[in-house]
Amino acid sequence: MLIYIDIDSFFARLEELRNNIVNEPVVVVAPGRRGGIIVSVNEAAKKEGIRPGMFLDRVRGKGIHIFLLDKSHYSSVSAKIEELLRTYSTSIEADGLGHYFLEGDIEIANKIKEELWRKFKITAKIGLGNNKTLALLAARATSPATIKMINSVDDVLDMPVTRLPIRPLMINVLLNSNVKTLRDLASMSYSKLEYLFGPSLATSLYNLSRGIGEKHLLKEEPGELGKIISLKRPTRHSGTIQDALTKLIKEIMKERKPFTLTSIYIFFEDNSFSFASKEHEPMLDEKRFSAVVNELLKKALLNSNKEISKIGIFIGSFKGLKQSYLNST
Repeated sequence: MLIYIDIDSFFARLEELRNNIVNEPVVVVAPGRRGGIIVSVNEAAKKEGIRPGMFLDRVRGKGIHIFLLDKSHYSSVSAKIEELLRTYSTSIEADGLGHYFLEGDIEIANKIKEELWRKFKITAKIGLGNNKTLALLAARATSPATIKMINSVDDVLDMPVTRLPIRPLMINVLLNSNVKTLRDLASMSYSKLEYLFGPSLATSLYNLSRGIGEKHLLKEEPGELGKIISLKRPTRHSGTIQDALTKLIKEIMKERKPFTLTSIYIFFEDNSFSFASKEHEPMLDEKRFSAVVNELLKKALLNSNKEISKIGIFIGSFKGLKQSYLNST
């Protein structure tokens, strides 16, 4: 069973605690106080109709406290929370600051809820499910400081799309298409989703609405690692390119860290492209790693007839990859 922890209004709550603010709207913005997009608000602000994604200029008023985004502070507290979570599970995967996956059961979830309040004075929506998507949906379907476990996406089909973990702009597109609940979203075809959002986001929404998700977490978060090698001269000779890839693979395997996704960079003379794998299982085996990389190489060679001057490999957790890489699949 997987647990998903969604700290309530994480950035805003940390500013409340740091500045001793009680029961007043809090707005955290970037890049400054004179404008920008709101990224976090507290419960009092939500009651006033203030939401993340709104422009700061539109919500100025009496009693609103505006704080600059302080990722250094938020990251420091997040690291301490992860230390706490590791006392309950060896498998932890951060899903951004204030959001975490871990392995556990309802008993562990209750203990974590109590510890988060006792040690940090923060509450969280906590969900449990048989995969990441179900655990996340369970958390989104519950209220602050509560725990919900679901066995199927059917348990939460009445959830409003406004509570889904997607960007405000996407929510607006769905609402304008008369998609108001998760049930409505599940009734949409993939082709319709692709028309509205493009292939990458369509796949994410399709899987989300059907409760499709990964069932395993990494035992260790590898961060990101990239290695690039220059060829002696531009070439399309498969043996030369393969030798370079083999060398890179062996260097990466020496790190002995698990990872779930591989991208390769292909530099065609003055142009470069990246190709991302869709394989999500931990690649601890060199043979499996090589097979995935070689498939990406074939894709690269089919997309250009130019000679290759450099080649590189990027590895990291699935969440760590930039959207531009994902869009290339």
